[in-house]
Amino acid sequence: MSAIFRFVCTPIITSTGLRLHHSVWLSASHRLHRSFGTSAHLGGHPQSSKLARTNILYQAQPLQQIQTHPESTHPKPSCIPISSPSSLPSVPPRISRPRRTAFVQPPAVAAETGTIKFAPLELPDDFDDRVSPVSFSPSYDDLSNEQKQILHKVREGESIFFTGSAGTGKSVLLRAIIKDLGGPSASVVVTGSTGIAAINIGGQTLHSWAVGLGNKPSRQLINRAKYATNVRQRWMSVKTLIIDEISMVSSRWFDVLEEIARVIRNINKPFGGIQLVVCGDFFQLPPVAERPDDPTMFAFNAWKWDRCVKTKVKLTQVFRQKDPRLIGMLNDMRIGQVSDESAALIRSLGRQVQYEDGIVPTEIVPLRWMAEDSNRRHLRRLPGELIEFESIDRTYRDESKRKIGPAQAEAIFKQMVAPSIVQLKVDAQVMSIRNNRDESIVNGSVGRVIDFITPQQARAKEIAIISRFNRKPKSKTDEANKPKPKRKSPQESKREREEREVYELTRWPLVQYENGIEALMGPVEFTSETPGGDKQAVRYQVPLILAWALTVHKSQGQTLSRVKVDLRRTFEKGQAYVALSRCTSLEGLEVRNFTKDVVFAHPRVQAWSRNLITFPVEPETMGW
Repeated sequence: MSAIFRFVCTPIITSTGLRLHHSVWLSASHRLHRSFGTSAHLGGHPQSSKLARTNILYQAQPLQQIQTHPESTHPKPSCIPISSPSSLPSVPPRISRPRRTAFVQPPAVAAETGTIKFAPLELPDDFDDRVSPVSFSPSYDDLSNEQKQILHKVREGESIFFTGSAGTGKSVLLRAIIKDLGGPSASVVVTGSTGIAAINIGGQTLHSWAVGLGNKPSRQLINRAKYATNVRQRWMSVKTLIIDEISMVSSRWFDVLEEIARVIRNINKPFGGIQLVVCGDFFQLPPVAERPDDPTMFAFNAWKWDRCVKTKVKLTQVFRQKDPRLIGMLNDMRIGQVSDESAALIRSLGRQVQYEDGIVPTEIVPLRWMAEDSNRRHLRRLPGELIEFESIDRTYRDESKRKIGPAQAEAIFKQMVAPSIVQLKVDAQVMSIRNNRDESIVNGSVGRVIDFITPQQARAKEIAIISRFNRKPKSKTDEANKPKPKRKSPQESKREREEREVYELTRWPLVQYENGIEALMGPVEFTSETPGGDKQAVRYQVPLILAWALTVHKSQGQTLSRVKVDLRRTFEKGQAYVALSRCTSLEGLEVRNFTKDVVFAHPRVQAWSRNLITFPVEPETMGW
């Protein structure tokens, strides 16, 4: 049975008579409880600990000893007499709060049937790291010849759409284009249709930059953009708009954006004269319909698509996968076909693959509940204490300058990539949900929790630290372009100092990633902005999620070396293709519950894609 603790923050009275509770890490006003520490992670002091200079006492109690309010499941803070806070040992508490019922140790699970194959720990020798998300800013010479031709078109000011099967280097080319244009700025706006897509290219979501959620009448959205000064200024300043994962943008939303651009800029040209650089694969997951009975309407179905995007190019050279058998299989699946040869290859991948470093393949499943169930089962099987990190959530004011209420806050935080609760144990398999260029850890990097240590311990061992409190100095150019920060109130400054103290004394998860890098994963900032660019909500959370299993939707855009795909309950066009194409090699790919009928593509996409042009691959055929 794993040892489970619930941890109570105990208030004390300071020498000045001030009653201190657990306000240091309180979030929005609707939060009811926050607590810290575990007996195993309090430096060997299971009873109590003291935060330096804040005079806050925390006491860890076994789960069965905690008293709760009769009307609530939240622990009731307990008060204990203290003669002198300085008499207590100073030990690092840990921000965690296992507040749910203790997990029951499951019975032993029989090993899966089939041949067990031990895969090499390293990537295949011919793996090309140009398509790795670690390669944030590839140079011109790193690009293939067809990628260079697309970059040349962008340099000439053309609006262009480029696509290609998974692994053709779309994201790599997009990052090269962004770098070539001078990086994100007021004139070069980098966006993604989803939060994950935006993170992958270092941008922001399209709707947050443009005007907000696009589920309102176009005239209302246009008026909102016209009369919101910051929004209007953004549209007036932009010269090049980059959109990644265009496949998730509906035709209606594309037409609304085009009209907003023309009206605000008062330029009667396609998209108000803005250059568009659009990327995505319409054979992947389609846009979500506004109503269940609505037909799927892709961006290329928009009235203004052909006027705005004259050049439409298909990349053909595959980098992510080097095995011609895997490339052929994925190309078949992409267009909704499965030959007998491809079907036989997929069935041969039903064997179990094990890895000597203990990091198991990430399982990709169609439905959210399947991913959550798999992650819970794996977590329960691990020995040791369950450690829980609860986010700090704060809200400010919405675009109308009104305070954000509980219902609105709940909707905002629900859209964030970071969950409100992160449950971990030693040996938990996790995935980073935040890019960190300096440490070669990116959104999608998979690793294993190997310990829980303080930032001071990490610095002593020269371990990389990822945290909102550990930001490296930016370049002079970045600092020059950075807007002048708003002056903080005394209360905000005090709160920040207290939070930093808690951070320094807290044991955070130490993760070893597949690439061998170890990093201490502290809290980072996830924000939501109003259409005017003002911060309306912020969540501070460890940038990790459990990664034994992911949904197909969450995996889209990821590059993984170890993948186990469960095709049971596949229901959407492109799901099977997206799931299998996440993997870099046949050696690292497992496939379960495959039948030919789970592979299908949208007929409208099949017909439209036949008209895409391709560029020559060989350098001598390039036209400049």
